[in-house]
Order: sequence, then C-alpha cells, then structure tokens
Amino acid sequence: MPVLSNDAAVERLTRIVEDKFGPDELLEVYNELFDEAPYTSEEAHDDPTQISEQLVDHINGGLDPEDLLQAWNLICPHDRQVWYDEDKKMFHYNEVEKQVAE
Repeated sequence: MPVLSNDAAVERLTRIVEDKFGPDELLEVYNELFDEAPYTSEEAHDDPTQISEQLVDHINGGLDPEDLLQAWNLICPHDRQVWYDEDKKMFHYNEVEKQVAE
C-alpha cells in the first residue's frame, strides 16, 4: 500500500505531467480541471508546453487535499482506492485488500 506525504504526491503528479503526458493527455486533464476556459486540440498540439506549465503551476499552487485528489484521479486514472488520511496527513493509493483464507 503506497503512502505519500502531500509534498511527495505533488512531486509525483508534477513528474507525470511533465515527463509522460503528450498533448492529448494534457488537453484532457486541463479541460476537465478548467472547463470554463478550455483549450482546443489544435492549441494543445501547437503548444503543449503552455498547458503543461499551467497544470504544473496548478498542482504546485498549494492545493488542499480534496483538490489534489481531484487532480490525482485525472492524472492517474489507473490508481485505485486513492484517499487522504486527515489524521496522518498522508495520501494512500492502490491498497490491496487482504484475502482471508477460508
């Protein structure tokens, strides 16, 4: 069960956006987060760096845990059971339930 601090979660999401996202992924995540000012596909393919920088600025902008979870679910849709432990101030994800032998 991976567990990350807020800073580590921000770093992980930032790294994925910067290193692994192409124009289509950037466009999808950006337009979901900022639906009031969407980019077009053409704009995303012409200048993906601008969208990437705006997403990274947003992620690094001091999001509260709820907003960071929203971004996480868009950036890492393959992660499961992502939640924030308010007492320990840690993010949990991809937890596997232990199977009890019968």
